[in-house]
Amino acid sequence: MSAEELKKFILKNKDQRWDSSLNPSATLRDIDSKKVKNYCNIAGIKFTNLSDVLASLNVYKNGHLLNASIALFSKSPNKYFPNIFLSCAVFASETASTIIDQKNFQGDLLFLMEEAEKYILQNIHIGMTVDGLYRKDVPELNKEALREAIINAFLHRDYYDPDFISISIFKDRVEIKNPGDLFGGLTIPIITSRNISKRRNEVLADLFNRAHLGERKGRGIAFIFEKEPETELAWVAGIFITTFKRKIKSTRQQNLIPQPSGGLSGGIKEVYEFIKKNPGYNTNYISESVSTPLKTVEKWIKKLRQKDLIEFKGSKKIGGYYVKNI
Repeated sequence: MSAEELKKFILKNKDQRWDSSLNPSATLRDIDSKKVKNYCNIAGIKFTNLSDVLASLNVYKNGHLLNASIALFSKSPNKYFPNIFLSCAVFASETASTIIDQKNFQGDLLFLMEEAEKYILQNIHIGMTVDGLYRKDVPELNKEALREAIINAFLHRDYYDPDFISISIFKDRVEIKNPGDLFGGLTIPIITSRNISKRRNEVLADLFNRAHLGERKGRGIAFIFEKEPETELAWVAGIFITTFKRKIKSTRQQNLIPQPSGGLSGGIKEVYEFIKKNPGYNTNYISESVSTPLKTVEKWIKKLRQKDLIEFKGSKKIGGYYVKNI
């Protein structure tokens, strides 16, 4: 049986879990030893040599790597699994009609989970509390609840499904979507009323547990509701959706403020910082100052205005752009 035939056979076998399937195409040369060493450091495991450590983690058997090892430790997981991918977007309103920021990420699961959390925190409101002489930043959505939902999405998703995990940030909510129906006969009423969890990906679950991720033994959903009681769960057309309601109305009361450069990067961030330091200039002057074509600067200016970060003051001839007072 050829490697391709073996792969098709495994895909047809309904009882074969994706994460515990042998990957006939991958070799130890595909594994990034730095990622394995970093994982060992997190999990408190002594690193000896690559093959022995992977074998002890039950992701290297009879000279073959399991899919779980590719997902977590490969130099390029996307080479073998294009659906190990994360898509993030910020929308201008409560609908998906206008996108004001979009980023896609490729990499191993730990990297993607970190990027998912960072992206959300960069694009929601941040408030503060004062403890003695020190200021403490407080996101409008509980960070631990967000992290638990992100871990759940990557842990419980169906990796046989070619779709990928996506995060959508709207004006009134944050949605985390992962492909895959509820596993093992579970329903939303059951998982929200009882501490019951059935794991589609047993090997990944064990690896996550060792790294102190998703260790709540069926209490993950309950934990999310403890931290964010208004969270909503839905299953639509094979997609599981966790929705966090943003605290738009209460942000003004709690001194929550949008992060000025949150979600900005590259040239658009450079333009924002230029306007911040040099208020009152028009697009022509900004274009020359940042050495960027005028049409590109105009596009970035439009995005910054959609984000409500800058405004134009004065007449068309002598007016210019200013950072909004936040």
